Amino acid sequence: MTDEYVKENYRHLNRRLRKEKEVERQSKISRELKTIKLADVIDNTRDIVENDPDFARKYVPEMEHLVEALQGGDFKLFLKACYEV
Repeated sequence: MTDEYVKENYRHLNRRLRKEKEVERQSKISRELKTIKLADVIDNTRDIVENDPDFARKYVPEMEHLVEALQGGDFKLFLKACYEV
């Protein structure tokens, strides 16, 4: 579930726009892929908050938007992701 809208491929878009497009794209993926992405968000959020609090200030709000878009994945993981972010 690697992001498609990465800086290397979309240099003309700033980070905010790339993340918005990624949220839109991932809102349309299958239930199974949403479940995998939810697990990824949980793991990454914990790690970033613990090891890079400065970046976490930018990352966590982005993940709030993404988690919203991942509704429809595993419900327990969705709740856990909501809690983590």
